[in-house]
Amino acid sequence: MPQLKVHAKLCIIKKRKGNKTIQYGFVSTGNLNEKTSTVYGDHCLLTANRNVMADINRIFHYLENWKTGIEHLRMCKTLVVCPTECAVH
Repeated sequence: MPQLKVHAKLCIIKKRKGNKTIQYGFVSTGNLNEKTSTVYGDHCLLTANRNVMADINRIFHYLENWKTGIEHLRMCKTLVVCPTECAVH
């Protein structure tokens, strides 16, 4: 997507257990950079929470289908997602 800066880091991990697939999400505020770690700390979350996973999937759906609009981002309930939740100046 042109001109898009993604600051937070997201990852979906899929694990097959028998005939079921379990999804885990990794959400991070940054790059885990050792040079900036003396100034600020990044926060990470590894979760299988269904509400968080639904939001992560919505974000990936938007990134893959950005021409359809930001409606998927507006549906997020647990994660604060820009540009829908943040003021742009």
